Amino acid sequence: MDVPMIRAHATVLSCNRFDHVSDVLGQPIAPSYVPGTQSFFNDRMTMKERLLNLIQFHYGRFTFANILDQEYEMAKEILGIQRSWREVLPEASFIFSNHIPVLAFPAPTFDKIIPIGGFTIKMNQKRLNLDEEFDKILNMRKRNVLISFGSASKSKDMPDVYKQSLLKVFKSMSDTTFIWKYEDETDRIAEDLDNVFIFSWLPQNELLADKRVNIFVTHGGLASVMELALLGKPSVMVSL
Repeated sequence: MDVPMIRAHATVLSCNRFDHVSDVLGQPIAPSYVPGTQSFFNDRMTMKERLLNLIQFHYGRFTFANILDQEYEMAKEILGIQRSWREVLPEASFIFSNHIPVLAFPAPTFDKIIPIGGFTIKMNQKRLNLDEEFDKILNMRKRNVLISFGSASKSKDMPDVYKQSLLKVFKSMSDTTFIWKYEDETDRIAEDLDNVFIFSWLPQNELLADKRVNIFVTHGGLASVMELALLGKPSVMVSL
């Protein structure tokens, strides 16, 4: 039986750029003004910061490449995969990158890297069907605040002192409704506050697109930042 040969393939990056991926692809690297994956600097660095950024770049490249090499060895042993990521990535015809250029630091690139950041975000508000329960909640007060720290950092796992601080703020703003992503709905932590509603999951895209939501308190994850930018919603970012 003849098997058709796939002469072209594409790959997807979950974020803007990884140092080890750029290295393998041959993507130009400019640590003098492009922050590395492990860097905490921006694109305007002093001489000392550039040196540290260069060190962090090499550290990040080595660390993540080593992780992928180990994963490849396991995949080779278990699944029989013969070609490593170092061979497959450079041969990709297109690389779809999850970033929006105007929101990222300026960096050298080439044509086969195609930014698709935000393509999952629903922009047409007329087609966004907000659940009846949330619609009712948003109509209770003139001001509404959405609070979510992503799927990895769970509010239910916060130290009690943090939770109590938030509850104190909620109580002091009785004229504002707070919709809080709190992963344990059986926890009666806010039962005495009629302006606080906790949910283990939220239709974040639909809520952020709603004009009745005034502000979003978030950890600043990539997906949330893209939603905020494209939907034009103010935010308070709590870095974790």
